[in-house]
This record gives sequence, C-alpha cells and structure tokens, in this order.
Amino acid sequence: MQNILRFFVRYRIVLSLLLFQVLGLSLTYARSLAHESIFWANVLERQAQWRGWLHGWESYLALEDKNKQLIAEIARYKSGISMDSSSVATYEEGGFAYTPGSLLFIEHRSAEPWGIIDVGTNAGLTPPFAVLGSTGIIGIAYECTPHYSRVRPLSHPSMRISASAERTGHFGTIQWNGSNPRTADFIDVAIEAELKPGDRIVTDARSSVFPAGWLVGTVESVTVDSLQFTLTASIRLAADLQRQQAVLPHYSRVRPLSHPSMRISASAERTGHFGTIQWNGSNPRTADFVDVAIEAELKPGDLIVTDARSSVFPAGWLVGTVESVTVDSLQFTLTASIRLAADLQRQQVVLAAVNLHQPERDSIAP
Repeated sequence: MQNILRFFVRYRIVLSLLLFQVLGLSLTYARSLAHESIFWANVLERQAQWRGWLHGWESYLALEDKNKQLIAEIARYKSGISMDSSSVATYEEGGFAYTPGSLLFIEHRSAEPWGIIDVGTNAGLTPPFAVLGSTGIIGIAYECTPHYSRVRPLSHPSMRISASAERTGHFGTIQWNGSNPRTADFIDVAIEAELKPGDRIVTDARSSVFPAGWLVGTVESVTVDSLQFTLTASIRLAADLQRQQAVLPHYSRVRPLSHPSMRISASAERTGHFGTIQWNGSNPRTADFVDVAIEAELKPGDLIVTDARSSVFPAGWLVGTVESVTVDSLQFTLTASIRLAADLQRQQVVLAAVNLHQPERDSIAP
C-alpha cells in the first residue's frame, strides 16, 4: 500500500496531466460534432480492421466445414446433373449410399416443424433415411413421393439423435430445446466428458440412420446435473434450418454389453472357471460374472476373458476385472462384480469379428 502511495506522489504531475488530457478530449468530442465524427470514424475503422483480421482466422479455421459444403457440390458433379434436373444418381462412399438433392424449405410456424427436399422414391430412396446438409445434419425423412421427401428436422420436438463430443468421444443425445431453430441440447453426457464451449458435436456410430463424423453443432454453454452425474450442453447447430441448401440424403446396429438381454460366455483367466457375463442394470462401466463354480475362489483383480464356448467372440479377449465377489451357498456358485475394460460411453477403434468356423461347429453339435 505504501509503495502505491509513493508511486502516486512521485508521478502526481504526470498523472494529473494525463487525467486532464483525457477529460479535455472527452469534453471536446462530446460537445463538438466535428471531433465526434472524427472519433467515431476512427473507432469504426479500427473495428473494421479487427473484424477483418478475426474473419480471416475464422475462415482459416472453418476450412473443414467448407470441405463439407463441397461434398454436396461434388455429389452433383458425380451424379452428372444440374440443380434443377429431375433425374438423380446415387453414389457410394464409406459404406453409405448418397443421393444429391436440395432442401426446398422447412416450416417452423407449426407445432411440429417439417421440410421438403426435391428427391424421392424415383431416386431409389426408401424412408427413413438421413438428410445431410452442406454444413451439418438437417434431419430424417420419413415420407416420400416419387419426386419429393418430407423431412423431420432437428428442430422437431420428437427428434433424438445419437452424437458424441469430437474432442473426448463421450456419447450423448441431441434434442431440440423448443426455443430457437438454430440451437439444441446435447443431453445425458457422462460428467467425465468435461465439455467446454467451442467443442464440436458430431454424429456417431450408434446411430442407425446417420453416418458417423458429420458435424451437428458447437457447444455454447454447459450445465452439470450433480444428482444424475451428467452434463447438458447447449449447442449451436451447424446447419441453418431456415434457408435453402444442397443436401445429401443417405440410406443404408451394435448391441453393447450394457444391453439387458446380453449374455456372454467368459472365464476367469487365472483359474479357467466358466461363467456368464450379464449387465447389472446400474452402471454401463460394470457388469456381473454369474454362475461361476464356488471352487473358482475368485479374487479382486482377477481378469475375466472371453472363452471358446462363445459362438460369437474369439477366446481370450479381455472383458473386465473383478472388483468384488459374493457367494451363493445355496447354489454353490459365485457372482463377481467386474469393471468392464471397454468404456462404452466413448468412441474408440474397434474390430468386427466373424467366426468362420461356427458353421462347422454347428454341424457336429448334437
């Protein structure tokens, strides 16, 4: 505090001159129209320079989104048609079939928004199918005529779309918040995702309609539900549902370990004793290893792996690790609570496995 006072005392004359200078300029610009016009001209010029610099960076950072815009145009060149042509051609890419078209309009004045695209059953489309815009996803088409399809946009109250955060890979669901057709909510996201404003939300492979990786929107704000241990993010949709644009209708499920009907043959790696994996219905990161012989003497930390009894999974793949064990003295069995090795709430690299010898095994089974 004394140093601050010494500073003001030492430089009191200079500070006083600066204060009077600022005061004088303020009074001059406030009472003189000529000076006021010069002041605002300078302000506007600086704002223009700043916005130009900022726009340059935004344009650079938006190159990926602009590439998505080019996809719709390239689709039309590949199909060899013009924007107003009545015939369309489909091409395949990445396991999906794409048919170029145009979004004619979306009506938001009704309680249930709807839109129209200019391709239908004549182009080989069969509902339901996804409608992808040049900047992001539009919605899902559920009705078709020979030349048109009716689209249910993201802003429809009943729309629920599987999506994930591009940065962290955590899953969630997109639903419209009912207020603005340019915004939606990204709900039921694991609290571990730690979403931040600016994070990109994209479609993921859980969807049976949309191809993975297409931009849905960008996070604007995040709220935490400490009771449900989830996050809800308000996102700004990438596609402007209030203007015409080129679209790519496309047409074409994995049942996870956390599905109630899943039963997987497995065994304890240390002892070799068999059992069955089933979800306990509470946490997608845990499951139960049931019907294990009491002689197995499982311990926390034991690895549980797939075994050769399974007709689907190759033997020896890690399922999870034992966390606790309970004994059923009436049935002479053990039940182990295991923590699953795979995080079922985030995107990750996977291997699709097909048992080539299963038909031969089935042929000699009694």
